[in-house]
Amino acid sequence: MIAYAFLLTLPLRLVTQKTVRKTVERTKTIQLAPPRISAKQIEALVELLSETSPQRYYEALTRFIATLMDAEYCLLMMPPKTGEQIVVPVAYGSEANKMINGFSIDGHKTPSLLEAIKVGHSLRLDGESNASEVLTLLEELGSKRSSHLVMAMFHPNPESQLMGIVLLSKSLDSRWSDQD
Repeated sequence: MIAYAFLLTLPLRLVTQKTVRKTVERTKTIQLAPPRISAKQIEALVELLSETSPQRYYEALTRFIATLMDAEYCLLMMPPKTGEQIVVPVAYGSEANKMINGFSIDGHKTPSLLEAIKVGHSLRLDGESNASEVLTLLEELGSKRSSHLVMAMFHPNPESQLMGIVLLSKSLDSRWSDQD
């Protein structure tokens, strides 16, 4: 007779275990990634979108992207109109937390970068080699650290020319991926 009492509770235990198992399986499949953008960065983005001065817009853009991507430097680059000089109207250094005035880079010293900007392609460069174009760019910025480079092309607005956003990593340990 005691066995009959256990048999009556057995279906209840099986139903409860199946429900728990289904809940656990659902939890495993719904894994949300932590947000990559903070509330402060969203505010900066809203300010960026409302900026009317082109110079301040580009300054805010480079600062925002450097912060978002955790880069040491973010540079805005324009393709040369004539000749081989790459124009950098504005750059931001996150370590010093300061804007860097515009300058130009000799395209002969950075042929891969020059070609990517002219054609409008993305680019990733390894900064480990002593003859790397990344080191040439870092010398222009006055930095002695080695890092890696990633560049993406964009149009600030439909009627403007193609520009490149260049990011330099904080160290050789942090490489840029295709996702970046």
